Amino acid sequence: MINQQITQYVADERARGVLDADIKKALLEKGWDVQQVEEAIKGKSAPSAYKGSAFMNLFEGRVDHKNYFFALLAGIIIELVLMLTGSFFLNMLSLLLVPIGYGMGMRRFHDLGQSGWFTLLTLIPFIGLIVTIYLAIKKGDSGVNSYGAIPDPKRPFLNALLNN
Repeated sequence: MINQQITQYVADERARGVLDADIKKALLEKGWDVQQVEEAIKGKSAPSAYKGSAFMNLFEGRVDHKNYFFALLAGIIIELVLMLTGSFFLNMLSLLLVPIGYGMGMRRFHDLGQSGWFTLLTLIPFIGLIVTIYLAIKKGDSGVNSYGAIPDPKRPFLNALLNN
């Protein structure tokens, strides 16, 4: 767990355009713990205001287009398998995928520097398909934006999916 003060300092300095190496050097000179400084620089956030709520973490931060594409593909495959089973119970379980899917969409818009509310466009027939394809292929902001640090493209898929 990292110090909220370090996280805020890193965010403020990045907003001013200070390089991460200079931020790290300044924090270490002030006597902060190396591990906490590195975690703050890498974008690992301090505990959320929604303590213990994994559900709320689905909608915070950023996700890269590669993990979004794989989540989209996995969701389609899971939905097809559940539909083919014909079981009402299993089809009701598929409703659990809805918050995960919209969370991925919101984090994708965050990666593009846009509000997550644009995810609601996916509810509009045909436009939703275009928006989904756009999110799957468009590269995100190349730097830190107001929604967080650049997402790690090597992040394991399941961690990206559940935003752990």
